[in-house]
Amino acid sequence: MKSLAERLERARVGPPKRTKKAIADAVGISTASVNDWFSGKTKTIEASNLIKAARFLNVEPDWLATGRGAMRVIDVDHIFPLSHSDSNLTSNVIAMDPFMHAPTVEIPMLTAVASMGRGETLAYDGDQIINVLSVSKMWLEHNVKAKPQNLRVITGAGDSMHPTFSDGDMLLVDVSKAKIDIDGVYVLSAHERLFIKRVRQRMDGSFEVSSDNPTVKTVDILNGDHEIQVHGRVVWAWNGRAL
Repeated sequence: MKSLAERLERARVGPPKRTKKAIADAVGISTASVNDWFSGKTKTIEASNLIKAARFLNVEPDWLATGRGAMRVIDVDHIFPLSHSDSNLTSNVIAMDPFMHAPTVEIPMLTAVASMGRGETLAYDGDQIINVLSVSKMWLEHNVKAKPQNLRVITGAGDSMHPTFSDGDMLLVDVSKAKIDIDGVYVLSAHERLFIKRVRQRMDGSFEVSSDNPTVKTVDILNGDHEIQVHGRVVWAWNGRAL
């Protein structure tokens, strides 16, 4: 992400999602000033405010200021204490497995944010890895029917897939599913936007793309005339839902 405004927009998605007013309150400046950050009117943030904003958004100050380095670096010692024998684990691995001595699988976390709303333009940096999620191999084999090397973690944004999952949920995606072979929830891109939608095949062979939220009345039919790319199938939402 080249601009400060793009990085701020990506960072505030979370999880958890942050409002501009909440950022302003945390930094101790006016909402108007924060709006200038997001609009691109302000190109840089003074050091003291940058550190406060980065801390509130749970991102690295250097990444927020320049785009260099990891977006987030999370110390596993703050989640599960490590014994001396675990010292070879790197500090930018998020430990989701309390049984630290059990075999784990490391899954890349991507910068990609996919819309679960009405198609607003959101951050999408393709396969840029910002972190690694360390998951119990036993848990993965029991809950997810996919090869570990094909899994990636992205963030969902918006409410059109509620209640299946919510704004800011981390989603586990099987990127080997580049074609729609079964009904399910897929990550799709069209017109340089990334979407998460439920896809069902109809009797005539076309595909119906819809949202799970009953208040969102959007249904599209794919019959081969649309330029749609399938990036993978969502197989787990980090709210405990298998898909």
